[in-house]
Amino acid sequence: RFIDALASEDLHSDAFKARLDSAFALGKEEISTASSLMQGRFMQRNFDGVENTLAYKAINEIRGQLDELNPGKDGDLLQPRKLLGLIPFGNKLEAYFRKYQTASEQLKTSMGQLYAARDDMQKDGVDIEATRGKLWEAMTQLAAAARFATTLDTRLAEKVQALEATDPQRAQALRQEVLFYARQNLQDIQTQQAVCVNGYLALDVLKKTGREMI
Repeated sequence: RFIDALASEDLHSDAFKARLDSAFALGKEEISTASSLMQGRFMQRNFDGVENTLAYKAINEIRGQLDELNPGKDGDLLQPRKLLGLIPFGNKLEAYFRKYQTASEQLKTSMGQLYAARDDMQKDGVDIEATRGKLWEAMTQLAAAARFATTLDTRLAEKVQALEATDPQRAQALRQEVLFYARQNLQDIQTQQAVCVNGYLALDVLKKTGREMI
């Protein structure tokens, strides 16, 4: 119906111009919707590693604190402590537990940071899944626009070729004002499809990384 209208309406009519505008706008809305999703915070994530995340830092701090509290470093904790190596005063076991008590607040803080980071990652997981759903819907719309643009390209090219013998002015108008932009828009749609596929796969990586970190 779209092509038949282009082939029959007055080249200078508002209706024909409206058809040209719709061809020019083909797929633009779908591209805009998909592009906006690609600007979200998850798409800006750095994939160099997890070393800079709060969870990784908290785990490292806890590991260092527990390493410092390793009782094996203090030798036999049941042996008495001796001042200048001669005078007994207290024992190593009591000294070790005092050190542990001193470190407990620091450990508690690190554990709090770790749990907070875990909660943030769980929230991110929910948001990532929601973003994947929206991106999939946008990709479906892009696929529909690409299908329409491809069909329009094929049938319009046939119509232009058929009109060249009987109405060369209309054939030229359709070639320059409709077919050119339809093909340009199809390329833009296909480019956005490729970007969205990469983004969808990147979200899968983020989701997997988040699960492993949790």
